[in-house]
Amino acid sequence: MNKWVLMVFVGVLIFTVAQASLSEAAVKPVLYFWGEGCPACKEVAPVIDKLIAGNILVEKYEVYNDRNNMDRLAMLFKVKDVPEQHWMIPVAFYNGEMYMGAPNILALAKELTLE
Repeated sequence: MNKWVLMVFVGVLIFTVAQASLSEAAVKPVLYFWGEGCPACKEVAPVIDKLIAGNILVEKYEVYNDRNNMDRLAMLFKVKDVPEQHWMIPVAFYNGEMYMGAPNILALAKELTLE
Protein backbone atom coordinates (compact mmCIF):
# COMPACT_ATOMS: atom_id res chain seq x y z
CA MET A 1 0.00 0.00 0.00
CA ASN A 2 2.80 2.45 0.85
CA LYS A 3 4.46 1.80 -2.53
CA TRP A 4 1.19 2.69 -4.27
CA VAL A 5 0.93 6.01 -2.39
CA LEU A 6 4.57 6.79 -3.16
CA MET A 7 4.07 6.02 -6.88
CA VAL A 8 0.98 8.27 -7.03
CA PHE A 9 2.84 11.05 -5.22
CA VAL A 10 5.83 10.80 -7.58
CA GLY A 11 3.49 10.77 -10.59
CA VAL A 12 1.70 13.91 -9.42
CA LEU A 13 5.03 15.59 -8.72
CA ILE A 14 6.35 14.77 -12.21
CA PHE A 15 3.11 16.00 -13.80
CA THR A 16 3.28 19.27 -11.83
CA VAL A 17 6.90 19.91 -12.80
CA ALA A 18 6.14 19.10 -16.45
CA GLN A 19 3.17 21.51 -16.48
CA ALA A 20 5.29 24.29 -14.98
CA SER A 21 7.96 23.73 -17.61
CA LEU A 22 5.40 23.82 -20.41
CA SER A 23 3.90 27.04 -19.03
CA GLU A 24 7.30 28.74 -18.99
CA ALA A 25 8.08 27.49 -22.51
CA ALA A 26 4.77 28.86 -23.76
CA VAL A 27 5.49 32.42 -22.60
CA LYS A 28 5.11 34.68 -25.60
CA PRO A 29 6.87 38.00 -25.86
CA VAL A 30 5.27 41.35 -26.53
CA LEU A 31 6.68 42.57 -29.86
CA TYR A 32 6.88 46.35 -29.50
CA PHE A 33 7.65 48.60 -32.50
CA TRP A 34 8.53 52.23 -31.94
CA GLY A 35 10.39 55.12 -33.55
CA GLU A 36 13.08 57.47 -32.29
CA GLY A 37 11.46 60.90 -31.87
CA CYS A 38 7.87 59.62 -32.10
CA PRO A 39 5.74 61.53 -29.52
CA ALA A 40 3.28 58.67 -28.95
CA CYS A 41 6.20 56.25 -28.54
CA LYS A 42 7.70 58.58 -25.94
CA GLU A 43 4.38 58.49 -24.05
CA VAL A 44 4.38 54.67 -24.03
CA ALA A 45 8.10 54.22 -23.21
CA PRO A 46 7.81 54.38 -19.38
CA VAL A 47 5.04 51.78 -19.41
CA ILE A 48 7.07 49.46 -21.65
CA ASP A 49 10.02 49.88 -19.28
CA LYS A 50 7.78 48.96 -16.32
CA LEU A 51 6.64 45.80 -18.13
CA ILE A 52 10.26 44.81 -18.69
CA ALA A 53 11.11 45.60 -15.04
CA GLY A 54 8.15 43.41 -14.03
CA ASN A 55 9.68 40.45 -15.88
CA ILE A 56 7.29 40.57 -18.82
CA LEU A 57 9.15 39.58 -21.94
CA VAL A 58 9.18 42.54 -24.36
CA GLU A 59 11.11 42.60 -27.61
CA LYS A 60 11.65 46.22 -28.69
CA TYR A 61 12.17 47.15 -32.34
CA GLU A 62 13.06 50.72 -33.37
CA VAL A 63 11.84 51.25 -36.95
CA TYR A 64 12.98 54.72 -38.07
CA ASN A 65 16.69 53.92 -37.99
CA ASP A 66 16.65 50.16 -38.57
CA ARG A 67 15.43 48.96 -41.97
CA ASN A 68 15.30 45.33 -40.82
CA ASN A 69 12.92 46.26 -38.02
CA MET A 70 10.74 48.23 -40.44
CA ASP A 71 10.65 45.25 -42.79
CA ARG A 72 9.65 43.01 -39.87
CA LEU A 73 6.85 45.40 -38.94
CA ALA A 74 5.66 45.64 -42.55
CA MET A 75 5.44 41.85 -42.69
CA LEU A 76 3.35 41.76 -39.50
CA PHE A 77 1.02 44.47 -40.83
CA LYS A 78 0.57 42.48 -44.03
CA VAL A 79 -0.18 39.30 -42.09
CA LYS A 80 -2.85 41.24 -40.20
CA ASP A 81 -4.21 42.70 -43.48
CA VAL A 82 -3.65 46.29 -42.36
CA PRO A 83 -3.71 48.63 -45.39
CA GLU A 84 -0.50 50.64 -45.75
CA GLN A 85 -2.28 53.95 -45.23
CA HIS A 86 -3.23 52.75 -41.72
CA TRP A 87 0.24 51.68 -40.61
CA MET A 88 1.38 53.57 -37.54
CA ILE A 89 3.55 53.31 -34.47
CA PRO A 90 3.72 52.60 -31.67
CA VAL A 91 2.30 49.17 -32.21
CA ALA A 92 2.58 45.98 -30.22
CA PHE A 93 1.76 42.40 -31.04
CA TYR A 94 0.94 39.95 -28.30
CA ASN A 95 -0.62 36.51 -28.30
CA GLY A 96 -1.81 36.86 -31.89
CA GLU A 97 -3.39 40.28 -31.37
CA MET A 98 -2.30 43.70 -32.58
CA TYR A 99 -2.38 46.80 -30.35
CA MET A 100 -1.90 49.94 -32.46
CA GLY A 101 -1.52 53.37 -30.93
CA ALA A 102 -0.64 54.51 -27.43
CA PRO A 103 -4.12 53.99 -25.86
CA ASN A 104 -4.28 50.36 -27.02
CA ILE A 105 -0.73 49.61 -25.88
CA LEU A 106 -1.42 51.19 -22.49
CA ALA A 107 -4.54 48.99 -22.19
CA LEU A 108 -2.46 45.92 -23.08
CA ALA A 109 0.11 46.85 -20.43
CA LYS A 110 -2.62 47.20 -17.82
CA GLU A 111 -4.04 43.81 -18.81
CA LEU A 112 -0.61 42.15 -18.61
CA THR A 113 0.13 43.55 -15.16
CA LEU A 114 -3.21 42.33 -13.81
CA GLU A 115 -2.69 38.71 -14.96
